[in-house]
Amino acid sequence: MSFDWSSPLPFRCQSKHQETPQAVTLELAPLFAADRFDYKPGQFISLGIMHKDQWVYRAYSLSSLAHEPILRITVQAVDKGLVSNYLVHQLAVGETLQLMAPAGPFNCIDQAAKINDGTRQAVLVSAGCGITPVFAMAQYWLSQPEPCDVHFIHLAKSKTDTIYFDALQTMAKQQPNFHLHLLLKDAMTPSQAQQRFDGHWLQSLVPDFMQRSIYLCGPEQLMQQTAQSLEALNFEMAHFHHESFTPGPHASIGTTTSTAISTAAVTATAHDEAAPVQITAPAFGATMQANVGDNLADKLEEMQLPILAVCRSGVCGACKCKVTPGSVDSSSQETLSAQEIEDGYVLACSSTLKADTEVQLG
Repeated sequence: MSFDWSSPLPFRCQSKHQETPQAVTLELAPLFAADRFDYKPGQFISLGIMHKDQWVYRAYSLSSLAHEPILRITVQAVDKGLVSNYLVHQLAVGETLQLMAPAGPFNCIDQAAKINDGTRQAVLVSAGCGITPVFAMAQYWLSQPEPCDVHFIHLAKSKTDTIYFDALQTMAKQQPNFHLHLLLKDAMTPSQAQQRFDGHWLQSLVPDFMQRSIYLCGPEQLMQQTAQSLEALNFEMAHFHHESFTPGPHASIGTTTSTAISTAAVTATAHDEAAPVQITAPAFGATMQANVGDNLADKLEEMQLPILAVCRSGVCGACKCKVTPGSVDSSSQETLSAQEIEDGYVLACSSTLKADTEVQLG
């Protein structure tokens, strides 16, 4: 790549395909010279739309591969999701969007699949639109000269609600190393439909799963249940990789995190809830009074400081800032290095105020 990802770049919506009644796949072409993009299967991009004279960003996993000249994402509309509903129901082909650089630790390059008898072996598990990053991983592995042996397990309500249904069926027919397991609620017996997905399902569908790496993307509850079940079975947890999504008031499905964090901000106790605190940003000559429990990113935006709160889920790292030690509670430290944490950096979108703080951006 010869272009600079340090700031958002313009892309045009080249095509829009309806995947399910509430999900679309978008192909995004750059409005600058680029013949390919460098990123890892499983990573996400942060996408911005113009809303009320400002760019509003959300994070979406990529389903395209790095050698392609376009970027592809799948977006599912969620209740009150500002960006997701616009992209699904209003975005027109030809419109311009802004994208930030691909990022994210959940990928099959940094988290390589386990090798047994000279063959990479993996189990991919997803639910709903969590299918996007693992679908990208499957495509990548199957395109390699020595493809990985992949068991692909996806949970959905029905065939109609299954993203990439036709593509998955085609891959299962054409790729001998791709083993598809669709767990559709409307096709199960009543007792099966009530069962939670856990190690017992894995044992039934993939008898040798203990010899494989497992990659999971789906709701927080699914991730926690699966992790607990695997631990009980003495699975080697270093080979369990996960990314969860749980839409909150600022997020849309497709927003992801690779740690088990709550979408609710860490709140203050009832006794301190209304206590006033002061935020200062000396570099900008700005001061604001806030309350204990207020979200830091929200307040910095109210102060009109140049902070970019993209994913609103503690994933992308765009809102990194330095604060007074002990002045905030944080529910995520994703993307922060150990040194940055020691130096006092936090992710503003995942931090709530508990004392006076001085903020340094960047």
